[in-house]
Amino acid sequence: MSIPCSFDELKQRSGPPLNAWGLYGPDDELGRLNLITPDSVKRGRDSIRHGIRINLNLSFTSFPSLGPVRPPLRREIEHRVYCIDDIVTFNTQTSTQWDGFRHFAYKHWPEKDVYTYHGGMTEAEALDTSNHKYGTQNYAKHPITSRGVLLDVAGYIERHQLPPLSYFDLSTPITLDLLKATANDEGVTFQPGDICIVRTGWTEAFLSLSDEQREAMTKLRKGTVGIDQDEEVLRWHWESGIAAVASDT
Repeated sequence: MSIPCSFDELKQRSGPPLNAWGLYGPDDELGRLNLITPDSVKRGRDSIRHGIRINLNLSFTSFPSLGPVRPPLRREIEHRVYCIDDIVTFNTQTSTQWDGFRHFAYKHWPEKDVYTYHGGMTEAEALDTSNHKYGTQNYAKHPITSRGVLLDVAGYIERHQLPPLSYFDLSTPITLDLLKATANDEGVTFQPGDICIVRTGWTEAFLSLSDEQREAMTKLRKGTVGIDQDEEVLRWHWESGIAAVASDT
């Protein structure tokens, strides 16, 4: 499937800025995942050279809770005469996860203090547990499997002895120039349906902190390193045909 419109056409759409609602049909719940076609999946298979398996999921206990509203994993063991059951309760933001279309809202459209979610869904509709529209179950029904393109930004910075990123505040955003330089250094290019995986080095930096340093960092809440949000980054993402993005933050 081709990209449904240019970035300039996307900018001219009605509704909140740069929304892609309905571009793949009025009943669509996959968004850019529609770009993952059989050809893009086979492209991932054809890219395999060594057959090495790499687990991209972090353990549920890799990190302490980074926010009081997101409790850590809780595990109970229940003995039932002849068997033992595990009972696990966790916040889906505790560790590795995919964000769904209902995770984040447009706060200032169309009215201030009114939250509008993907496709024009209201806050009440998004909070309704009986409403499954735009839920993450779509990722189970349509597995996210395609060619992954790794942009190892931390590795690029280290190889070229550039100033290190500041991981625990927003003072050094990762620019488009840095993303492109990393891709060029690695000799990789994107095609529609690819998954972009960005390694910033945040995980290693966080795990290297002492308990006291982690507590101080989470109290400051100054943010963390991330991709610059200027329009050229958004244009590059859209026109490259990237279907999904993952990172180590």
